[in-house]
Amino acid sequence: MLEGLNLDPHTVLGLDRDADLPAIQEAYRRKSKKHHPDLGGDEWAFRIVVRAYEELTRRSDVPAQVPFGPPPGDRVRFDDSELDPDPGPSHDWAAESERVRPGVRDRDFPPTRMVLVEVLWLRLEVADIYALLDRREPSSFSGSLHLCWPDPEAGVEQPVDPEELHAVLNELGAAFDQLRARPGVLNARSQSGRGRFDAWLSYPSGRDAWNAFTALRPLLKSGALGVRQLTRELTIPRDGAEGPAR
Repeated sequence: MLEGLNLDPHTVLGLDRDADLPAIQEAYRRKSKKHHPDLGGDEWAFRIVVRAYEELTRRSDVPAQVPFGPPPGDRVRFDDSELDPDPGPSHDWAAESERVRPGVRDRDFPPTRMVLVEVLWLRLEVADIYALLDRREPSSFSGSLHLCWPDPEAGVEQPVDPEELHAVLNELGAAFDQLRARPGVLNARSQSGRGRFDAWLSYPSGRDAWNAFTALRPLLKSGALGVRQLTRELTIPRDGAEGPAR
Protein backbone atom coordinates (compact mmCIF):
# COMPACT_ATOMS: atom_id res chain seq x y z
CA MET A 1 0.00 0.00 0.00
CA LEU A 2 1.63 3.26 -1.17
CA GLU A 3 0.11 6.68 -0.44
CA GLY A 4 -3.22 4.97 0.22
CA LEU A 5 -3.11 3.04 -3.09
CA ASN A 6 -2.87 -0.69 -3.66
CA LEU A 7 0.40 -0.47 -5.62
CA ASP A 8 3.28 -2.93 -5.49
CA PRO A 9 6.60 -1.13 -4.84
CA HIS A 10 8.37 -3.61 -7.14
CA THR A 11 6.02 -2.58 -9.96
CA VAL A 12 6.53 1.11 -9.25
CA LEU A 13 10.32 0.81 -9.51
CA GLY A 14 10.20 -1.74 -12.33
CA LEU A 15 11.98 -4.46 -10.34
CA ASP A 16 11.87 -8.23 -10.08
CA ARG A 17 10.84 -9.55 -6.68
CA ASP A 18 14.30 -10.94 -6.02
CA ALA A 19 16.03 -7.59 -6.67
CA ASP A 20 18.91 -6.88 -4.29
CA LEU A 21 19.73 -3.59 -2.60
CA PRO A 22 22.03 -2.23 -5.37
CA ALA A 23 19.30 -2.91 -7.94
CA ILE A 24 16.72 -1.14 -5.76
CA GLN A 25 18.98 1.88 -5.35
CA GLU A 26 19.74 2.07 -9.07
CA ALA A 27 16.05 1.81 -9.96
CA TYR A 28 15.28 4.58 -7.48
CA ARG A 29 17.96 6.83 -8.99
CA ARG A 30 16.54 6.39 -12.48
CA LYS A 31 12.95 6.99 -11.45
CA SER A 32 13.99 10.02 -9.39
CA LYS A 33 15.79 11.52 -12.35
CA LYS A 34 12.56 11.31 -14.34
CA HIS A 35 10.05 12.44 -11.71
CA HIS A 36 11.84 14.86 -9.37
CA PRO A 37 9.94 18.21 -9.38
CA ASP A 38 13.20 20.16 -9.69
CA LEU A 39 13.67 18.50 -13.09
CA GLY A 40 10.14 19.20 -14.26
CA GLY A 41 8.63 15.95 -13.00
CA ASP A 42 5.34 15.37 -11.23
CA GLU A 43 5.45 15.74 -7.46
CA TRP A 44 2.84 13.06 -6.81
CA ALA A 45 4.67 10.49 -8.97
CA PHE A 46 7.95 11.34 -7.22
CA ARG A 47 6.29 10.87 -3.84
CA ILE A 48 5.14 7.39 -4.89
CA VAL A 49 8.66 6.52 -6.08
CA VAL A 50 10.12 7.62 -2.73
CA ARG A 51 7.57 5.59 -0.78
CA ALA A 52 8.29 2.51 -2.92
CA TYR A 53 12.02 2.85 -2.23
CA GLU A 54 11.41 3.26 1.50
CA GLU A 55 9.13 0.21 1.58
CA LEU A 56 11.57 -2.07 -0.25
CA THR A 57 14.56 -1.01 1.82
CA ARG A 58 12.51 -1.48 5.00
CA ARG A 59 11.67 -5.04 3.95
CA SER A 60 15.37 -5.64 3.37
CA ASP A 61 16.15 -4.51 6.94
CA VAL A 62 18.22 -1.68 5.48
CA PRO A 63 17.78 1.91 6.71
CA ALA A 64 15.62 3.71 4.14
CA GLN A 65 17.91 6.67 3.59
CA VAL A 66 16.61 8.27 0.43
CA PRO A 67 19.70 9.05 -1.70
CA PHE A 68 18.41 12.47 -2.72
CA GLY A 69 17.05 13.64 0.61
CA PRO A 70 13.45 13.90 1.81
CA PRO A 71 10.48 13.91 -0.56
CA PRO A 72 8.70 17.11 -1.70
CA GLY A 73 7.43 19.19 1.16
CA ASP A 74 10.91 19.79 2.48
CA ARG A 75 11.81 21.07 -1.02
CA VAL A 76 15.42 20.05 -1.31
CA ARG A 77 17.33 20.69 -4.52
CA PHE A 78 17.88 17.70 -6.77
CA ASP A 79 21.39 16.25 -6.72
CA ASP A 80 22.19 14.20 -9.83
CA SER A 81 25.88 13.65 -9.05
CA GLU A 82 25.37 9.91 -8.49
CA LEU A 83 23.16 9.27 -11.50
CA ASP A 84 24.10 7.24 -14.53
CA PRO A 85 24.31 9.91 -17.28
CA ASP A 86 22.74 7.45 -19.75
CA PRO A 87 20.27 5.25 -17.87
CA GLY A 88 18.84 3.86 -21.09
CA PRO A 89 15.20 3.40 -22.08
CA SER A 90 12.76 2.20 -19.48
CA HIS A 91 9.02 1.63 -19.32
CA ASP A 92 7.44 3.92 -16.73
CA TRP A 93 3.96 3.26 -15.35
CA ALA A 94 3.64 6.79 -13.91
CA ALA A 95 4.24 8.44 -17.27
CA GLU A 96 1.70 6.37 -19.22
CA SER A 97 -1.15 8.84 -18.95
CA GLU A 98 -1.90 11.38 -16.27
CA ARG A 99 -4.28 14.30 -16.09
CA VAL A 100 -4.69 16.82 -13.31
CA ARG A 101 -7.79 19.01 -13.26
CA PRO A 102 -8.67 21.81 -10.84
CA GLY A 103 -12.00 21.40 -9.13
CA VAL A 104 -13.78 22.91 -6.14
CA ARG A 105 -12.17 25.95 -4.54
CA ASP A 106 -13.63 27.66 -1.50
CA ARG A 107 -13.38 31.44 -1.22
CA ASP A 108 -13.08 33.84 1.68
CA PHE A 109 -10.95 31.60 3.88
CA PRO A 110 -7.62 32.82 5.30
CA PRO A 111 -4.50 31.00 4.01
CA THR A 112 -4.06 29.10 7.28
CA ARG A 113 -7.55 27.67 6.86
CA MET A 114 -7.16 26.25 3.34
CA VAL A 115 -6.71 22.50 2.81
CA LEU A 116 -5.59 20.85 -0.43
CA VAL A 117 -7.64 17.72 -1.22
CA GLU A 118 -6.59 15.50 -4.14
CA VAL A 119 -9.09 12.98 -5.51
CA LEU A 120 -7.17 10.26 -7.36
CA TRP A 121 -8.72 7.97 -9.96
CA LEU A 122 -6.47 5.03 -10.87
CA ARG A 123 -7.75 3.55 -14.13
CA LEU A 124 -7.05 0.53 -16.28
CA GLU A 125 -6.13 1.23 -19.87
CA VAL A 126 -9.10 0.72 -22.22
CA ALA A 127 -8.03 -1.25 -25.28
CA ASP A 128 -10.99 -0.38 -27.49
CA ILE A 129 -14.22 1.61 -27.53
CA TYR A 130 -16.35 -1.48 -26.86
CA ALA A 131 -14.65 -1.99 -23.50
CA LEU A 132 -16.23 1.25 -22.34
CA LEU A 133 -19.65 -0.36 -22.75
CA ASP A 134 -18.80 -3.48 -20.75
CA ARG A 135 -20.18 -2.82 -17.28
CA ARG A 136 -18.78 -6.12 -16.03
CA GLU A 137 -15.30 -4.61 -16.14
CA PRO A 138 -15.10 -1.13 -14.61
CA SER A 139 -12.17 0.93 -15.86
CA SER A 140 -11.66 2.60 -12.48
CA PHE A 141 -10.35 0.00 -10.03
CA SER A 142 -8.93 2.18 -7.29
CA GLY A 143 -9.34 5.61 -5.81
CA SER A 144 -7.96 7.66 -2.97
CA LEU A 145 -8.08 10.98 -1.17
CA HIS A 146 -5.01 12.91 -0.12
CA LEU A 147 -5.40 15.77 2.35
CA CYS A 148 -2.57 18.25 2.69
CA TRP A 149 -2.40 21.22 5.05
CA PRO A 150 -1.35 23.90 4.62
CA ASP A 151 -2.28 24.14 0.96
CA PRO A 152 1.06 24.70 -0.86
CA GLU A 153 -0.57 27.43 -2.96
CA ALA A 154 -2.06 29.30 0.00
CA GLY A 155 1.17 31.11 0.81
CA VAL A 156 1.09 30.34 4.53
CA GLU A 157 3.96 31.97 6.40
CA GLN A 158 5.79 29.61 8.74
CA PRO A 159 5.77 29.16 11.62
CA VAL A 160 2.00 29.28 12.12
CA ASP A 161 0.77 30.82 15.35
CA PRO A 162 0.77 27.96 17.92
CA GLU A 163 -2.82 28.54 18.97
CA GLU A 164 -4.02 28.56 15.35
CA LEU A 165 -1.89 25.51 14.55
CA HIS A 166 -3.39 23.56 17.45
CA ALA A 167 -6.94 24.51 16.43
CA VAL A 168 -6.45 23.57 12.76
CA LEU A 169 -4.78 20.24 13.54
CA ASN A 170 -7.61 19.35 15.93
CA GLU A 171 -10.23 20.10 13.26
CA LEU A 172 -8.33 18.12 10.62
CA GLY A 173 -7.87 15.17 12.94
CA ALA A 174 -11.57 15.15 13.83
CA ALA A 175 -12.62 15.31 10.17
CA PHE A 176 -10.21 12.50 9.27
CA ASP A 177 -11.49 10.29 12.10
CA GLN A 178 -15.09 10.77 10.97
CA LEU A 179 -14.24 10.07 7.34
CA ARG A 180 -12.28 6.88 7.98
CA ALA A 181 -15.13 5.55 10.15
CA ARG A 182 -17.49 5.63 7.15
CA PRO A 183 -18.16 2.44 5.15
CA GLY A 184 -16.00 1.68 2.13
CA VAL A 185 -12.60 2.82 3.38
CA LEU A 186 -9.95 0.25 2.46
CA ASN A 187 -7.03 1.91 4.19
CA ALA A 188 -6.44 5.17 6.03
CA ARG A 189 -3.50 6.84 7.68
CA SER A 190 -2.46 10.33 8.70
CA GLN A 191 0.60 12.10 9.99
CA SER A 192 1.27 15.52 11.43
CA GLY A 193 4.38 17.36 12.48
CA ARG A 194 6.61 20.29 11.60
CA GLY A 195 3.55 22.48 11.15
CA ARG A 196 1.77 20.30 8.58
CA PHE A 197 -0.85 17.58 8.25
CA ASP A 198 -1.17 14.83 5.63
CA ALA A 199 -3.74 12.06 5.34
CA TRP A 200 -4.45 9.31 2.81
CA LEU A 201 -7.61 7.25 2.44
CA SER A 202 -8.06 4.55 -0.21
CA TYR A 203 -11.32 3.31 -1.76
CA PRO A 204 -12.46 0.58 -4.16
CA SER A 205 -12.96 3.08 -6.99
CA GLY A 206 -12.48 6.68 -8.00
CA ARG A 207 -16.23 7.24 -7.70
CA ASP A 208 -16.08 6.11 -4.07
CA ALA A 209 -13.20 8.51 -3.47
CA TRP A 210 -15.21 11.36 -5.00
CA ASN A 211 -18.22 10.51 -2.83
CA ALA A 212 -15.91 10.58 0.18
CA PHE A 213 -14.78 14.06 -0.80
CA THR A 214 -18.39 15.27 -0.94
CA ALA A 215 -18.77 13.96 2.62
CA LEU A 216 -15.47 15.49 3.74
CA ARG A 217 -16.13 19.02 2.53
CA PRO A 218 -18.96 19.83 4.98
CA LEU A 219 -16.92 18.28 7.79
CA LEU A 220 -14.09 20.69 7.03
CA LYS A 221 -16.46 23.64 6.65
CA SER A 222 -17.97 22.93 10.04
CA GLY A 223 -14.46 23.43 11.43
CA ALA A 224 -14.00 26.71 9.52
CA LEU A 225 -11.70 25.08 6.94
CA GLY A 226 -11.90 25.63 3.19
CA VAL A 227 -10.73 23.34 0.41
CA ARG A 228 -8.87 23.55 -2.88
CA GLN A 229 -9.67 20.32 -4.67
CA LEU A 230 -7.82 18.67 -7.55
CA THR A 231 -8.78 15.57 -9.52
CA ARG A 232 -5.84 13.46 -10.65
CA GLU A 233 -6.43 10.65 -13.15
CA LEU A 234 -3.71 8.07 -13.74
CA THR A 235 -4.12 5.41 -16.43
CA ILE A 236 -1.85 2.39 -16.33
CA PRO A 237 -1.49 -0.48 -18.84
CA ARG A 238 -3.53 -3.63 -18.23
CA ASP A 239 -0.43 -5.80 -18.23
CA GLY A 240 0.94 -3.69 -15.36
CA ALA A 241 -2.03 -4.01 -13.06
CA GLU A 242 -3.92 -6.74 -11.35
CA GLY A 243 -7.36 -6.68 -12.84
CA PRO A 244 -9.85 -8.78 -14.74
CA ALA A 245 -8.34 -10.67 -17.65
CA ARG A 246 -9.61 -9.90 -21.11
